Amino acid sequence: MKTAITILALLWASSTLAQAPVFIDVRSAAEFAQGHLGGAQLIPHDEIEQGINQLQPGMDTTLYLYCRSGRRAGIAADTLRAMGFTRVINLETLENARRTSDQLQLCARSSDAPGCNIPETPGETIPGASAPREG
Repeated sequence: MKTAITILALLWASSTLAQAPVFIDVRSAAEFAQGHLGGAQLIPHDEIEQGINQLQPGMDTTLYLYCRSGRRAGIAADTLRAMGFTRVINLETLENARRTSDQLQLCARSSDAPGCNIPETPGETIPGASAPREG
């Protein structure tokens, strides 16, 4: 019985971890070195297919993309959607990514915190970001 409970707990934990949002910086390595969001994965926009295959997130994992202006993140978002990823959000800038990350951390500590009514649909407002684009 203990083994079954342990296996169920591990399966639940792995499915929960697989759903954790992923922040992806699609700028160049040089731009990333000048400053990036802590914990963000560097995958330059022109290498997004290979890079996302190495990360292996679930197809319904929320992927937050950012660059300098949103243009490269938009290109990468289109590629990811064409690959079948369903929750791809273009946060446009590093500043927006920081705000979103901070808000998500706040909401993880207390779902009653202001701005923590996170919608189920990624196209709706994302906490902390100013008008993110999905494309």
